[in-house]
Amino acid sequence: MVVLQKSPTVFLVALFVRGFWLEVTLDDGKAKARYLHGTKVVASIPVGRA
Repeated sequence: MVVLQKSPTVFLVALFVRGFWLEVTLDDGKAKARYLHGTKVVASIPVGRA
């Protein structure tokens, strides 16, 4: 797994499918995630505690 820090609160996780990324943003204790293909947003994913 490859994790890149885009900014202090944004991380990109490389997925096994070429060109797709999972972007995770942490703001004020809240997390948001979305799938990206290049720079295009493919889907937003709800993130919460289980």
